Amino acid sequence: MNADEYATRLRLLEHYLLLALEAFETEFEELRFGDLAVSQERLRTALEPLIPATRHGLEALDP
Repeated sequence: MNADEYATRLRLLEHYLLLALEAFETEFEELRFGDLAVSQERLRTALEPLIPATRHGLEALDP
């Protein structure tokens, strides 16, 4: 993997991780006024598509 590919994969991974952090931040704000079980399910649903992409990104960055 060359430096450009590495940088691209790193940016992609950062993008997915930021999306995950935003999902957590939103859900924790809403959790103060809501039901824990409902909040956990919404968070799981929001993060589900990010997990394979993030795992793939981490594997791609592993030398």
